[in-house]
Amino acid sequence: MLRSIGFLGASASLLLAACSGDSGSGGKNSAITSAGGGTVFGGAAGTSTVTPGAGGAPTIGVPGGGGANTTPIAGNGGTSLGGAPPVGGTAGSTSDGGSPTGGGSTDLGGAAGTAGAAMTGDAPTMQSASSAGTYKVVTYTSGYKDGANFADATVHYPSDATPPFPIVAVVPGFVSPQSSIQAWGPFLASHGIVTMTIGTNSPADPPATRELALMDAIDSLIAENTRQDGPLMGKLDVTKKATMGWSMGGGGTLLAANDHPDLKASISMCGWNPGVTYPKDTVPTLMFAATADPLAGGQSQGFYASIPMTTPKELYEVNGGSHFIANDPANENKQIGLYGLSWLEVYLVGDTRYEQFLTVMPMNSSTFTNNLM
Repeated sequence: MLRSIGFLGASASLLLAACSGDSGSGGKNSAITSAGGGTVFGGAAGTSTVTPGAGGAPTIGVPGGGGANTTPIAGNGGTSLGGAPPVGGTAGSTSDGGSPTGGGSTDLGGAAGTAGAAMTGDAPTMQSASSAGTYKVVTYTSGYKDGANFADATVHYPSDATPPFPIVAVVPGFVSPQSSIQAWGPFLASHGIVTMTIGTNSPADPPATRELALMDAIDSLIAENTRQDGPLMGKLDVTKKATMGWSMGGGGTLLAANDHPDLKASISMCGWNPGVTYPKDTVPTLMFAATADPLAGGQSQGFYASIPMTTPKELYEVNGGSHFIANDPANENKQIGLYGLSWLEVYLVGDTRYEQFLTVMPMNSSTFTNNLM
């Protein structure tokens, strides 16, 4: 049942102690069975193998340019979760190797609209995807284009990684400063994603104003790619951009996804925007929520239902978690970081090796639902 909990106001939110819910460990990794046929297993070194489904034949990973291409064979097909599309694949196409004549489904790389593979470094593990990355992080708080719709900001970037880098903007919630969500900055940057964490002009800015702040921050990051003598000049892939937000900022990032289809990914953290729906959202959207959240608890279920089934989406609600559960990627034994980073790696970066983590149900979840299989 969808719970409807009203916003309690500034005084009540200030009384909430910053805390995370009970720690939990990740569930077992498991095979994923497609609705139409075969079971899909994560292939090694960019390959995938699908066991025969009803009336179907196996799908074998065939080498592509720098990755692996899935070549569906007649039958009921299924979703490919192993190999990545070849470099330079067609953005947003159905399975980059073709479409099974028996009616298979779009693989996750194609559905996300990523053009080819973007795999670098060692294959990820649950431990590496939930911990700080290997890159050195440098920050700066001035010199960027100072947008009118946000206040203070910090740019976090990897100083020893190979560009071009994707970009993400992160905004906090009601009466909360930039510091409340700033832990995402160094975490994402250590994995090669340039991140701008921002503060709002007014602590009471509503979700619609926070949407403007997020998009203004994205514009500021894009400008960094051409700023003379800036540390990120010529180092950004300005087509790969995403937004994140907490509480009212989560409502803002959902509005941004609904209004800006050029975004590649969206993450709402205990999003607050009661009664609002997002029927035009075509941006792959991840939502974190929590059962012990007195402010936004129960809202994400309605948000999730309103987003079209054609849009990749996932809802991860932490059992016993508070309104602050997703503010730090280290929360819940690093499970928050695992799912947040994996979502961005798949849909923003284009690294399909992280798909394997997004379909494993966390043991600490009360609700875990997606349309990725």
